[in-house]
Amino acid sequence: MPTQLPTDDEIIAFCERQRALGEYSHTLAYPSRNAAIALIKYGGRPFGMMAEMLNQDFAFNALEGMPQQRRAGIHVPKIYRVIEEGADGVYIVMEYVNGKTLKELLEEGVSHDQLQEYYNQIAKAIELFLSIKVPDGVTPGPVGGGIIKHPLFKDTIASIEYNSVDELQQHVNNVANLPATNNLKIDFRKEDLCFCFSDLYEGNFIFTDERELYVIDFHHAGFLPTSFMTYAFDQPRPVCGAIRDKFVLPEENLTAMRVAGYNFMIRWRKAGLPLN
Repeated sequence: MPTQLPTDDEIIAFCERQRALGEYSHTLAYPSRNAAIALIKYGGRPFGMMAEMLNQDFAFNALEGMPQQRRAGIHVPKIYRVIEEGADGVYIVMEYVNGKTLKELLEEGVSHDQLQEYYNQIAKAIELFLSIKVPDGVTPGPVGGGIIKHPLFKDTIASIEYNSVDELQQHVNNVANLPATNNLKIDFRKEDLCFCFSDLYEGNFIFTDERELYVIDFHHAGFLPTSFMTYAFDQPRPVCGAIRDKFVLPEENLTAMRVAGYNFMIRWRKAGLPLN
């Protein structure tokens, strides 16, 4: 951790100055990108900032608890501080990572062998996340509870909070069977919950000059049945196509989940509700 982190008031004032200058990004390097000692990510509770922070902190601590040899080369930025301002303001102060995202590297052009090395590191990170022991008694959703954010749902946000896997299963089945003649069945009860990192966007993977990987943006993460990881890999992303075959994941729910995902997308947010 940097020895001279700014105070809470300095962080809030810095973000306000950037907004006044027309900087509307919600992710800022402090005090500047060329001399950064921290990254500030800010927004409001309605945007899930606290859930994202808890997801990231959980992943960081889980990796730290693994043997060094097992997690070598894989990192999650450390969260230094969380500032809550008023009813809605949340500022997350975290480790700044100096590197290039996979998106930037793809745009620059890299050799086939180097690209495969990057994909192998990403696959290792996802495998480590999937191996994390899920705490007893948790419900489907982000660490600490709340609304699921995952590409299955309309605008990637579930319309309700689920109190159990059965409720989640019932809702997804309801939506998959619009119309009822679809006669599809989704069953999550045979699956364990896993820590699912479902946003496999190329910009969420930063590689340093030493080729260490940092995984960022835990907005779309949480405890979910393993089929949700299968569905995440089914998205049209370069990362998904490159590493999907490295994992053995359940496939029996995928076809019905594709139908549910399409129905979530085209129908109103309360589709499939209320639950029985």
